[in-house]
Amino acid sequence: MGSHQCQVAAFEIQDQEAIHKLRERVTQLDLENTALARAAHGGSATHINDNDSTTSSDDTNLDVQALVDKITRLKGMLKLANERSEKPVNIDGWYQSSTV
Repeated sequence: MGSHQCQVAAFEIQDQEAIHKLRERVTQLDLENTALARAAHGGSATHINDNDSTTSSDDTNLDVQALVDKITRLKGMLKLANERSEKPVNIDGWYQSSTV
């Protein structure tokens, strides 16, 4: 590889790293925005962690908007975890991206 080709390859790697970091930041901001919006509308800004079960007794009492908020947060967490994974999977076809 010539010197010019090495420089181009190095820039491409840096660009990919920058894109990855920006995507992670956008996902994090989306999660924070969802939590803030929910808190502003009188809901609780609960944080979902890895120990949450799929369906808890609290989940059965949630209204539609609360469920949409929770699914949105979970989708963001799934995207972020997949981006950070050493072996990411194709999740694009797994669910339809919605603008609820």
